[in-house]
Amino acid sequence: MVERKRLEGVRTGNCTQGSNPCLSAISIKSNMQPKTILFDFDDTLIDTHPVFTEATSEVKKTLSDFLNIPYEEISKVFEESLVKAYHEVSINPVKEWPTTIQNMRDHFDIPNDLAVKIIDRMYKVYTTPPKLLEGSIEVLEHFKKDGYKLGLVTHAVEDWTHLKLSTHNLRQYFDHIEIADMNRHKSKEDWLKAIKALDTHPEKVAIVGDNVSGDIKAGYEVGVRKLIWLQKTKGWSVYTSGDLPEGTITVRNIKEVIEVLK
Repeated sequence: MVERKRLEGVRTGNCTQGSNPCLSAISIKSNMQPKTILFDFDDTLIDTHPVFTEATSEVKKTLSDFLNIPYEEISKVFEESLVKAYHEVSINPVKEWPTTIQNMRDHFDIPNDLAVKIIDRMYKVYTTPPKLLEGSIEVLEHFKKDGYKLGLVTHAVEDWTHLKLSTHNLRQYFDHIEIADMNRHKSKEDWLKAIKALDTHPEKVAIVGDNVSGDIKAGYEVGVRKLIWLQKTKGWSVYTSGDLPEGTITVRNIKEVIEVLK
């Protein structure tokens, strides 16, 4: 930001039209900002977290009522079991939710019919399109109009991703969509695939996401240095915790990205 202001001062201050220093400053400034932006999808452009919390709250209440165990105790064990399942099998729902229930069975006696009911409820998440986050369309339209290449790098069930895109008519904004394998964790290779597909280089790319590890750290490992972390007041701790790479810019609203990339 300091460097940007310094260059703007050179351009508008002592430079005269046509002078080499002035043209050089303008050229340097224009090269500072990337012209390709890669966005994460869930909880960056769309509000996915509430869809999960609504479902998991229902599941926790069902377990609490059936087992006659306080909701708070059920919730603690459920969240711990889910995090463990995530690290074991990633986000494939066919594996993640049965593994979560199996992990809970280390603490509670959950009968098979109740387990099936719980898993079926969680599967309904993947037929529910989340709402758009406020400002998402404004941001996409701004950068598309300004000539940026836009890419999407998401980590979710593929059919659910297509449902989200279709529901909100979002395909029109993206030059490439990369869906990371749900049987493993989102990583640098997913971002690198998108960068190559858009025929660009990491130093010419900005990454915007809410997942510290899967978005920001992964982008840094690829060589991207314009990293923008969307800090959420509510979100899954697995995604929001961890140390950010040096130089990461934190925003609290997706619309702030426009100002960051001016």
